[in-house]
Amino acid sequence: MEEFLRILGGTTIILGVLFGILGRIMVGRMLEGERKKTEESLSKLKNDLDKSVHIGKAQFDHEFKLYQDIWRNLVLLRNATLGLRPVLDSSDPNETEDEQKSRRMKNFGEVYQSCSEAVEHNKPFYPDAIYLSLSQILKSSYKELVGFKYQESNASKYWDEAEKNHKHIVDLIDEACEKLRQRFEEVQVV
Repeated sequence: MEEFLRILGGTTIILGVLFGILGRIMVGRMLEGERKKTEESLSKLKNDLDKSVHIGKAQFDHEFKLYQDIWRNLVLLRNATLGLRPVLDSSDPNETEDEQKSRRMKNFGEVYQSCSEAVEHNKPFYPDAIYLSLSQILKSSYKELVGFKYQESNASKYWDEAEKNHKHIVDLIDEACEKLRQRFEEVQVV
């Protein structure tokens, strides 16, 4: 009987050790699975965080003020550009066609200059995508000025080109507006 108890005790110890080892292996695997899930969650959070841009409040306030100034200038530029060859035109009967053309070009020139300065002077303070969008607007507006200045207004091509340019400029300004909105969504003030 003693021998039986020794064998039983030895077996119990061996079984205890084996269950302990198997238990550690199973717990280790479970912990490894949880660690992987946690790492994946952290990686996803990090990616989401990397997509946003963290800036200080002072920088955000400065950037926001720049965008307000640029947007004000874009609206003025749009109006001045579309006013070069307006679809529904009313003119002063005391003003000659050349005087009217000169007045419109002068107005456009002042607004264009102001908008161009706002864009170029602040180029380092906003993302390239926004700068490129604003540059396209400036180029297209200037192209409309050239068409207005050098084409004869009685040609049908003149009005077709004006309509096409007007739509293109409005579309570019709408795209710039969306880029500005996207910028506000991606920025997180810290």
